[in-house]
Amino acid sequence: MGHELNVDIRPEYPVSWQAAAINGVLRGTMKPISTILVRNTAGMAVASRIICLGERVPGILPKHVSIVPDEFGSCTGEWVHGGPGLDEDKVVLYFHGGAYFVCSPATHRPITWRLSAVAGRPVFSLDYRQGPVHSLAESLSDALQAYECLLDLGYAAHDIVLAGDSAGGHLTLATLLSLRDRGMPSRRRNLPVPAGRRLAGRDPRVRRADHHGAVL
Repeated sequence: MGHELNVDIRPEYPVSWQAAAINGVLRGTMKPISTILVRNTAGMAVASRIICLGERVPGILPKHVSIVPDEFGSCTGEWVHGGPGLDEDKVVLYFHGGAYFVCSPATHRPITWRLSAVAGRPVFSLDYRQGPVHSLAESLSDALQAYECLLDLGYAAHDIVLAGDSAGGHLTLATLLSLRDRGMPSRRRNLPVPAGRRLAGRDPRVRRADHHGAVL
């Protein structure tokens, strides 16, 4: 395990000098620290607490954005409204990123309120259980329960969109696969990353950034 943690995975495709410089800095600073931390549960817990201190610093949100903490059943999280005139009969169930052990709905509000505004519907950002205290299976269980809770609230399956970034993107796909295996209703338009990449590819700025090896 220790050997695997120390392996550098280098892309086979060319990257920009900016990306190479960032990778070099991270390799010499963050990697040695992270390698030590992930070797034990206590180290991961300490790292999680340090990173989550940023949640206590209130972010500046536009006046038209509303954040409402909520709890229904066993699901906790917050409703994010990116502006007026949203379709309240539809919802985005969002899973934040953070390697399954850091961050929260609060840290991802700059993403969720914009997603709400673009999607034209409220976003429910789930506060799912994370490591090192909880397992990935428990994170998935929370995601599935949140989906079921939304169904119980009266949302139709075809009006629920699942979304997430980074680890949350992984949780999104895991949730969809689990729903498929259980035979539960899910929206067919919940597609893996390549479909989203095609949508993002319409923006020339995204195409330029991808060509130059930018970190997105």
